[in-house]
Amino acid sequence: MVFPRHVGNIVGEVVEMNWRCIHLVTHQGELVVVPNIEVGQSNVKNFSRLESHLEHLDFSFPDSNAPNKVKQVMCEVAHTTDGVETDVDPVVRIQEGGKYTITLKIPNFSQVEHVHDAYTTLLWYVARRESDSDGSKVEPKIDIAPLVAVHDELAQTVQPATPQTILLLDIEQETSSVIKFLGPVGLVRQMMMAAIISLFVFVSSALSPSVKQDGGDILSGSGSELFLNLLFFLAAAGLGASFSGLYKANQYITQGTFDPAYSASYWIRFFLGLISGLMMAVLIAEESMAGMELLEDGVVRPLLAIIGGFSADLLYTFLSRMVEALKSLFEGSSRQFVEAKEQEMANKLASQVTRTKLRIQQDLLQMQQEIGENASPELNAQLSELVTKISKQD
Repeated sequence: MVFPRHVGNIVGEVVEMNWRCIHLVTHQGELVVVPNIEVGQSNVKNFSRLESHLEHLDFSFPDSNAPNKVKQVMCEVAHTTDGVETDVDPVVRIQEGGKYTITLKIPNFSQVEHVHDAYTTLLWYVARRESDSDGSKVEPKIDIAPLVAVHDELAQTVQPATPQTILLLDIEQETSSVIKFLGPVGLVRQMMMAAIISLFVFVSSALSPSVKQDGGDILSGSGSELFLNLLFFLAAAGLGASFSGLYKANQYITQGTFDPAYSASYWIRFFLGLISGLMMAVLIAEESMAGMELLEDGVVRPLLAIIGGFSADLLYTFLSRMVEALKSLFEGSSRQFVEAKEQEMANKLASQVTRTKLRIQQDLLQMQQEIGENASPELNAQLSELVTKISKQD
C-alpha cells in the first residue's frame, strides 16, 4: 500500500516502512530516508486518509487589470483543468502586492504537481486571450529571474558560440529550400549563387575571341568587344568578392558567432569589391608589373580584378595615399607638416610651463604672507630669493 505523507518539510509517497526508518519518494523522484526518531518528533500528515486535498496557488497580475476580471479568468481555468474537482467553485482571494491566491480541490494528492503545472500553463494561455474593457491584456506576471540565470549559464557553456546563432542554425534546419545544400544560412546560399553566377560569366566571357590580353582599354576600345572585356573583369572581381565574403561568413558560422544583423554589410563589401576590382583592372597598366617573373602574360589584369574584389580596402588605401600626396603639393611637404606640428606642441608646452611657474610663485608668496612676522629674517630672505629665481627661469 502506498501512502502519501507529509513528514516535516518533506512531502512524498511512502514506498517502504521498517523499524528503523521510512522511505519516501518525492514528486521530483528523489528517494528520501527519514529515521523513525525524526518522524516521532515531526508533524506527519497522511493525505491518503483524506477524501481530497486543498492546494493553494499564488499568482501575480499587473495592477491595471480589474480584480473581478482576474478572479473570473482564474475560476474559469480551474473548471477546465484536469484533476480539479468542480463540485464546488474555487476560492480566489486578493493578497498584498497584487497577488491572487486560488484554492483548488484535488481528489488525488499524487496528482498535485501535475495539476499545478496544467493549471499554470492553461492560465497563461487563457489570460493572453482575455482583455479588459479598455483593451489591456490580463497577463500574469512571471518571474523571469530564474530564466535569465539559466540563459546566462547556458550562454557561458556554449561560448564562443552565441545563443542567437544556435537558434538561427536550428531554425534554418527546418527550412525547406531547393538550394539548401548550398549553405546552412540564407546569406551563405545567396552568396554561393553570386559566386556561381560570377564563375559562369567569367568562363563564358573568357571563351569569347574578343577577350584578349590588350582588350578592355576604355579609351581606345569600343562596342561589344570593350563590353565583353569589362564584363570579364567584372566577373573576376565578383569571384574575389564572393570568395572573401564566403570565407569570412564560414569562419563565423564555424565558431557559432554568425550574426544575421550584419548580412547587409556582406553585400555592401561585395559590391564595393566589384567596383574596386573593375577599377584596378582598367586603370593599372599591365606593363607596370611586367618585371614579375611569377606572372604569365595576360593574367595580370584579371588578377588585379580578383585582388580588388577580394579586398576593397586595397583600392581605398591606394586612393587615400594618392589624395594625401596631392594635398602635400599644395599644403607643403610632409617634413614641413611635421615641423609645424612640433612647433605647435612646443608652444603648448611653453604655455603650460608658464602657467605652472605663476601658480608656484603665487603659492610661495601666499606662504610668505601667512608666515609673516613669525618667520626669521633668513627664512623670508630664502623665500624671496626662491620666488626671484623661478620668475627668471626661461
